[in-house]
Amino acid sequence: MMSETEEDLLLVKNCVELPFLLNVIEHDRKKILTSNIKFKEVYNLHLLKIQSQILNDLKDLKMKMRNYMIFVIKKEEHHDRYIIKYKNKGYVHYMELERTKIKYDLIELMNSYEQE
Repeated sequence: MMSETEEDLLLVKNCVELPFLLNVIEHDRKKILTSNIKFKEVYNLHLLKIQSQILNDLKDLKMKMRNYMIFVIKKEEHHDRYIIKYKNKGYVHYMELERTKIKYDLIELMNSYEQE
């Protein structure tokens, strides 16, 4: 069985987590737009900019995964975790991501986008 690199694993993890972050941001944008806060347009524009950056990164990520012959086959949602079945250079692998870890990762990802 082929061993995977740390980069391979990070590509798969980001392929799963970035769409979650997009959903969280979209949810927050809707809440902000329906709120009575004073600078909602400014916050909304900021979140739109971050969404755009994430979409570009996701596009680049998917292209890189194709080039590396890594394909996500299935994402299973369980009560406390997600199980991702993917193919890497012809070999099938599984990755488990705990919900608490995903939440922490999303916070870290959001912080990295805000610093750009």
